[in-house]
Amino acid sequence: MKIGIDIDGVVLDFERTMRFYAEYYDVLKKHNGKSKNEFSYLKNYDWSCDERDEFIKEYLIKGTHECSLVPGSKCVIDLMHDLGCQIILITARGSINKKTKIEVLNVLKKYNVYYDEIYFEVIDKVNVCKKIDIDLMIDDNPKICNELKNNMIKTIYLKDNDKKKR
Repeated sequence: MKIGIDIDGVVLDFERTMRFYAEYYDVLKKHNGKSKNEFSYLKNYDWSCDERDEFIKEYLIKGTHECSLVPGSKCVIDLMHDLGCQIILITARGSINKKTKIEVLNVLKKYNVYYDEIYFEVIDKVNVCKKIDIDLMIDDNPKICNELKNNMIKTIYLKDNDKKKR
């Protein structure tokens, strides 16, 4: 069985780390701290394009380097691997900053996370999952899960209670 797994928010607790840094950055910039209740931490604040770019430049690599694993993710991946499943990591990572791909690989190695293949810079997960014949995809983005489901790809929606469903 081919299992597709998103990285951020499913394997790496990157999004929780970045939500912290986004709040921190917003306070440093003396904004009002009001969030827009968006799924993505990058869309959650009234930052200018320059501020968004400054945040990404300052915190994207740092947040990747500092993030931990989502609790239980490694033991579930190891179990699926032991059961003979092929583990394929599918992520949009690298779309904003290509250097984060190297840091992701370093963090996965640091935590000894098993995978057979990894696909970076994936914007359209439906087409990639169809192309590589994924049997099941695990993702934390409800929009992506609905798109996969609507295209007859089995999904598991891994909801983080800190995230807002859109």
